[in-house]
Amino acid sequence: IAEVLIDGERHIVHVKNTGRCKELLIEGATVYLYKANNKNRKTEYDLIAVEKNIFYKNHPDRPAPYSCTQPRA
Repeated sequence: IAEVLIDGERHIVHVKNTGRCKELLIEGATVYLYKANNKNRKTEYDLIAVEKNIFYKNHPDRPAPYSCTQPRA
């Protein structure tokens, strides 16, 4: 899981593959989320990409294109 801010509100989001999280998921990073439709989930969003040097690293388990929400970092 990861903690993100959406419109200044803290949310816990699901991260399927945490392989490169240490170098990508740093405080202030811009992330892209997929809003899940399943009301029974513990988390409302999946983290699908992280912006790094104007390159979008897609999450390997969620290949683009997907409609996503861009929260503020």
